[in-house]
Amino acid sequence: MMKKGLMVCLALALALCVYGIAAAEEAPLENAPEALQNAVTIDEQLAVLSRYAAAYEADLEAGRWDVDLDVRLAEDLPENLWPKNLDEAVSDPIPEEMLGLKYIAVYRKEGGSCSTLLGSFLGRIPAANRASSIAEAQGVMILDEMLAYNTGYTGRAWNRVYTLYLWEIGSDTVYKKQIGYETPPNAGRGDLYGKEIPRDKLWDNARVIFGGSEFELTDEAGNVMRFRALGGDRCCLLSVETAEGVTSLEIPQTANELTVTEIGEKCLFGNENLESVFLPEGVVRISYGAFGGCTKLVRADLPSTLKIIGEYAFGSCYRLRDMEIPDAVQVIERHAFYVCTDLEHARIPASIQTLDAEAFDTVDRLAYVIVADGVTQLTTVPYYYRVVAYWLPASLTSIDHLPKNAVCFAPEGSFVMQWLQENERVCYACESPEDMPLPEYITEGDYEFLIFNGEAAFSAYLGTEENYVMPSEAAGCPVTRVLCGGFDGPTSGGRGIVVVPESVLVLDSYSTHKWQGSSNGYIKHLYITNPRTVIHTIFSGCTVHAPEGSAAQESAEENNLEFEVWDGVTIPF
Repeated sequence: MMKKGLMVCLALALALCVYGIAAAEEAPLENAPEALQNAVTIDEQLAVLSRYAAAYEADLEAGRWDVDLDVRLAEDLPENLWPKNLDEAVSDPIPEEMLGLKYIAVYRKEGGSCSTLLGSFLGRIPAANRASSIAEAQGVMILDEMLAYNTGYTGRAWNRVYTLYLWEIGSDTVYKKQIGYETPPNAGRGDLYGKEIPRDKLWDNARVIFGGSEFELTDEAGNVMRFRALGGDRCCLLSVETAEGVTSLEIPQTANELTVTEIGEKCLFGNENLESVFLPEGVVRISYGAFGGCTKLVRADLPSTLKIIGEYAFGSCYRLRDMEIPDAVQVIERHAFYVCTDLEHARIPASIQTLDAEAFDTVDRLAYVIVADGVTQLTTVPYYYRVVAYWLPASLTSIDHLPKNAVCFAPEGSFVMQWLQENERVCYACESPEDMPLPEYITEGDYEFLIFNGEAAFSAYLGTEENYVMPSEAAGCPVTRVLCGGFDGPTSGGRGIVVVPESVLVLDSYSTHKWQGSSNGYIKHLYITNPRTVIHTIFSGCTVHAPEGSAAQESAEENNLEFEVWDGVTIPF
């Protein structure tokens, strides 16, 4: 009986142990920092990290840098796990046999002792290289941060230099790879230091160490594609040499039986022939500048698996218009769509965790933004001077910033509708984005307009005459506004005279912002018919003509523009 009771206890203990491991695996990734801190030995920390890394491999691979996996070591690193000759490390290519070891990863700052478990790196290397205990460790990875004197400055200034070391435990050789440095600011007083580089940027440079071999494939169209294995069953598309005459590219889902999960840095940078690209299911990341400078790219089909759109991923894709951001995207980095001047709308998915304030910088024609249902916090939204409408979901419970010059739509009775009303924004009840009136660009003769909510906004003059009278109506709607950049244009020698009709009540900020100071599209004389028309901002060099005592006169004087009284009737040419 006693023996049977003992067996029951052992079985229960084993069940609880298994349950504990399963529970840890199923716990949210956000719990990992606390679990790592509560571990009382290095072995326990490594075991916890290993479980979370296995359970959330896809999330870690896709980004999730908002969860801090670096933690103070629970105890001092054993002496035999620290190389004695770190200062004698060699920069030779890291031998392949080093890449097959199981590692622990630690962090050392400014030549001090190593006191931090570098979980942000260790949790992201392939499982085959990740030690889950000290006994299992065959190698040590050390991220070293130090200050190096910058001789390019007068006075005291230092670069902040990051180096990654790899060491096989017990060997005589330490290998190193410099993975980044940051210089001091250009000006300042006292000691100047390079700023710290975020871990995700350092990892982008370090991850290639465990990437494995590179290989090439040629598709049926003759495009030569170069890949790098990433460990496991994944690979990254590094570059594509498109065949002559190819304007449409379909990236394969697999290469050498490896799933394509990433589009590498500057993969198709500067390709001036590509008009459309189709990314396969399985891709989770588009890296820095991957399609930057593809000036003819009109269409980009993105997969439902995509989670990260990196910096300048589509930078200077001037013609990009046909693209939807998938529902799984978590991160849109700075300048991801920089100067995508033909992109007319943006949809922010509920999955978004990081949306850089400058992600859609200089997207001139961005007319409306839809924030998907499920987004709870709005710290920043895509905006530019031409955005005329936003749809905001009932799920929003916090709003930090929203541009004032746009019309907002939101569900009746929602927090966001209450916020809009309290902050005196123009808003309408609208249950879904499908019910919202969508802005639309149209062309009539030599003129382009943005039609929205029963009104027209002047967008551009497409003709070649130096002098013209702006139409007062488009598509049956009154022209009430001149958009940012509306007076810009390609006419050589600059605009001479533009007459703004009585229907126009507002000239948006920087209506002539693009070409000021150049010889193209520069307005010399602006005639304002309506005494109530307001000029928000316009650069110097233009003479404003308007009725005496008008709002335009007041705006001109505030902006230091030349002003001349006009009767509002006589056409000056």
